[in-house]
Parts: sequence; structure tokens; C-alpha cells
Amino acid sequence: MGAQYSSLNELKSNEYLSRFVSEEIISVNDPFWNQFLSFRLQSPFTTAHSKLIDESCSIFLQQFEANNPKTNNYGTLIEVFIRLATAVRDECDDNIVTWQTYSALFILRCITKYFIEIDSEQNLYPYFLPQDNSGRF
Repeated sequence: MGAQYSSLNELKSNEYLSRFVSEEIISVNDPFWNQFLSFRLQSPFTTAHSKLIDESCSIFLQQFEANNPKTNNYGTLIEVFIRLATAVRDECDDNIVTWQTYSALFILRCITKYFIEIDSEQNLYPYFLPQDNSGRF
């Protein structure tokens, strides 16, 4: 993830993915998002491929689950996705924005799927509430 084509084999050494799931709060305007979302990973079209993606991401998702309550990088990714989706709507001829929007949606899908599988609805609810960003960068 980040900077062009990615494969599942490269996930363990991916600096952008490691930063995203870390304890670091990443602001919505951080240039990090442009790099992090500039990847191409084939969407899973089969159950086997979907399971392979789940297995490859499981350690990152566990770390993300532990750190997200203090970083709210999930909420920030939603904000970035909304900004990108609006740009796609307004300027649909920009392939980079379309690509980054797709990448953001793919990551949101993976994280949300993981949260739904491991937690109860009551515990998921806070992830979808508006966040107080006054203390953020």
C-alpha cells in the first residue's frame, strides 16, 4: 500500500501501512494520505482471494483495533474518503483521484469487515459517531 502497485507479499514491510495502524494520529490534511492511498491491489473476486487478503492483513488489523481508539485514524480515513469521493464527482477525469478513492474505499471495507467479525454492534457504534477534532492536528 502506498506508491503504485502492491502485492500481499509486500504488506509486512510497507511503511505506510505500518504508520496507519500505529499509535500515531494522522491528520486529515497530512500528505501521508496521498502516498498511502496510491496503491493498486487486485480486488478479491473469489472467496479464496478474499480469505488470503484477510489472513495477510490480520496482524495489521489487530494492531489497528488496539490503536484506533486513541488515534481515530479510521474516522480520519472516512473524512479523506468523503473528500476524494467529492473530488471524483466534481472532476471525474482525474485518474489519480479515482484510484485513491477506490483505495480508500477498499481499506474502509477491510477494516469494517474485520470490526464486524470480531466485535458487537454496541462496541462498533462509537466508530461511526462524529469525532471531536479540536485536539487533533
